[in-house]
Amino acid sequence: MLFTFLLVLCCSCEPDPPVYEHNMTMSISGNARWSDDLLKFVTPVLYYTDADGEHEIIVEESMRNDDIWEMDDEVYDFNTESWKYDISYNYNNEETVYLRLKYLIKQDVEVDENSTYTFEHLLNVTNVMLTRHDKDKPYIISIYSQMGNKDLPEEVDCPGSDVDEYINALVTAPLERKIIVSGSSISVE
Repeated sequence: MLFTFLLVLCCSCEPDPPVYEHNMTMSISGNARWSDDLLKFVTPVLYYTDADGEHEIIVEESMRNDDIWEMDDEVYDFNTESWKYDISYNYNNEETVYLRLKYLIKQDVEVDENSTYTFEHLLNVTNVMLTRHDKDKPYIISIYSQMGNKDLPEEVDCPGSDVDEYINALVTAPLERKIIVSGSSISVE
């Protein structure tokens, strides 16, 4: 009899609600683009720090797409590669989230001193959604959506003699995007 009572008592209990390590998450979507010339010399790395610590996403060649379009039986090669990214960011009441596009210099790449290289790069945030997770269910606090590219890519025609200097400057000053949360609104700079 006591066993039956304990069994009924245990079975009638409601399951515990899910436990979230962080009570808010941010979903970040965007894209990046690089000229083929730039990718000869560097490997891009997307870097960010959230409530779980530091994260790096090395943008391997297999993650990028050649920007080649075909229209009316004509092939247009834009001499760039692009990457679309989605990040689940553990948000912990920060006011600003930083995404940084850093570069690793490739070793043993020869520079043709008589050539001019086109270096182009872009880091764009297209969508951000901030969600709070409570005991009952998650709910959306705010959404940011940007159609198209917000900024034009940085583009430089660089003579071969200046390549090392340009690449070193690029490595020391990464592209940065700030996602600013203020109350229930989100903006991106």
